[in-house]
Amino acid sequence: MDSLTKLVRRAIPRPLRNWLRAPSRSLRVIGEELAYRVGVRPRVAVREDWSLRCHPTVRRALLQQLGDPAQVTELDEFIGTCEPEMVLFDIGAHFGAFSLAAMRYGGTGVRIFAVEPSPFAVRLFRVQARLSGQSDGVTLLNAAAAAEPGFHRMLQVGVLADGYFITPGDDRPDADLTTVAAVSIDSVAQRYGVHPTHVKIDVEGFETAVLQGGENVLSRPDGPTVFLELHRKTLREHGVPPGLPLELLEDYGYRDFHEEGRPASPDRIAGSDAPMARIVARKVN
Repeated sequence: MDSLTKLVRRAIPRPLRNWLRAPSRSLRVIGEELAYRVGVRPRVAVREDWSLRCHPTVRRALLQQLGDPAQVTELDEFIGTCEPEMVLFDIGAHFGAFSLAAMRYGGTGVRIFAVEPSPFAVRLFRVQARLSGQSDGVTLLNAAAAAEPGFHRMLQVGVLADGYFITPGDDRPDADLTTVAAVSIDSVAQRYGVHPTHVKIDVEGFETAVLQGGENVLSRPDGPTVFLELHRKTLREHGVPPGLPLELLEDYGYRDFHEEGRPASPDRIAGSDAPMARIVARKVN
């Protein structure tokens, strides 16, 4: 790292640098917030039988998702498993697309426990739950998911990626990092006395630790269906074999794996050069 970069990082806090690095994106987000504050609530047709009034920032994110066939397939698979009395652990919830789908398609008695470290995303999740009229049954935790409860040091990506927090590489100085509360899948289940039927995990390369923190929940014979975004490229950058999260799931008793709607073996999933995979893992009775 050169001396100028070090000086800038010491002098300007990370959140402010995020805004300054992308002025056009910053202005867009500010404009979207101003529009929301004056009553703009655009409607998005997520599916033929499901439309949402949205915060303008969430509308943009949903439209991006709807333009990606892989993400459409992933959400369709999830919707196909929604049922009354389902209990969703939405790990890395961001603006809550999976949680909103569970509210819409699950029917009565749905309970959602959403875990998200970004205050920006948590606020917009709350806005969306309120706009959908389905906030009952939602427990939203402003925290990171980890191998055990406590605290976790994270990097704010900020406006560059709609408020994302990610696990940093080893080269990041302490001044760039934010300490956030951490929970584990097992600690959430124990704290609220619930057993999830569905677990969705999207944690940008921190999959291994999150799965390690769910050993008790995921090892049960009636373990939940797992929707896992496997960030192979990021895992490799952190020195973690992409197959390790899948090995953990196998250790917990998962035998049925699908990648983007098609059956796939863990070895094939792990060995792909594609930067990420969208996986559904189930136990076989």
